[in-house]
Amino acid sequence: MSQTYPHPQEFAYQFAARTIFLVDEFFRINDNFVRRNIVLLPLKGIALTQYIYPDPTKRFIGDIDILVKPQDCLAAREALEQAGYRCERFGFFPQKPYSIFLNSAVFIKETSIPYFVHLHWHILNTTLPFFIYTIPAQDIWEKAAKQTFAGRKFLMMEPHHLLVYLCIHALHHSYEQESYFIDIAKVLDFYQRQLDWECLAEVARRWNADHALYFGLYLSSDIAGAEVPAAFLEKIKPKRFSNASNKVIKRILADKKGYHNLAYPIFLDMAGSWPGKIRFVFQTVFPPRQVLEQVYGRDTKSIFGLYVRKFRSALVQFFRLLGSFGRQK
Repeated sequence: MSQTYPHPQEFAYQFAARTIFLVDEFFRINDNFVRRNIVLLPLKGIALTQYIYPDPTKRFIGDIDILVKPQDCLAAREALEQAGYRCERFGFFPQKPYSIFLNSAVFIKETSIPYFVHLHWHILNTTLPFFIYTIPAQDIWEKAAKQTFAGRKFLMMEPHHLLVYLCIHALHHSYEQESYFIDIAKVLDFYQRQLDWECLAEVARRWNADHALYFGLYLSSDIAGAEVPAAFLEKIKPKRFSNASNKVIKRILADKKGYHNLAYPIFLDMAGSWPGKIRFVFQTVFPPRQVLEQVYGRDTKSIFGLYVRKFRSALVQFFRLLGSFGRQK
């Protein structure tokens, strides 16, 4: 039986309806939080759609990503649950709010349009051990600015912070989607008059995200036509990176996107010396139990079973990466 697809015009209507629904839901959450004196920042698609992409059919939103301060996390959870959301695993520990791994929780509500609210308490959120970064969260909050969309007010990340964050996010996802490059190009174009390239480099240096910024801008320039001064790219280019990282970049340029964990050689370069690389590999294969439970769920009967699954997954990704390099000329 042949598969049928919606007419392009019908698809555009569905696309726009989803975007409008999620933007409205974001503002319902935002207004609810404001009444409770909880400050939030929209992240990724929900932020860009409201400000950078004024046409609701131009940017798909998968879910609603929001950032809150750690001290507001429990109150944010209560607010979302009272609004009808449920969270299977919260994973926030007030005694140690930040982790080098996951810093978020997923909240689900049954609606005709499937989505979830992704509550973050730090912009770093990954199953990989990113002890590399030194991101001062308070700096992000202090420099965030109030914006207006359709007469409704919300906070938006400061442009230089936003760009470095988008570059970090794209790298963490190994550039799996071409939309990552388009987002970066759009933000660069939108803020071109406000952008201070030296300030951008300084933010990346302070966050220890030089690799992320360079590769994000370099790839976005080539793939999405982002306007980045060649002299600036040359200035922020890492002094040394491995042959494996070079192969990763060539593969992404050829395919216009990457795939899951393709960027691992870049992560190893970022880890620095051999002790840092060994720590990164070890913590990748053997992360804390709560990270594995959030990835695989709690249905596995033993901690041993969780680590067997993780080790098997790491081996599969390793051989896939080797195979990818082997196919390059």
